[in-house]
Amino acid sequence: MRLPAEFRFEGEEVEIRRDSETGDVILSQKLRQGASWGEFFSRRERIPSEKLEGFMEDREQGIDERDHPLA
Repeated sequence: MRLPAEFRFEGEEVEIRRDSETGDVILSQKLRQGASWGEFFSRRERIPSEKLEGFMEDREQGIDERDHPLA
């Protein structure tokens, strides 16, 4: 697929996903295997904070025995 110059990505591969709320199809630059934490956090900073609001709030984590030592 050809994109206008202002929307082109570095490299030859992109990741494609669908936003579960809006149904929008989203293209993003594919991180190379073994990408650095710096690259990860750089991508993370581009996610609007309202998209992350409540992230994993309802996740069942279970109980870690280290948090409740035996008496």
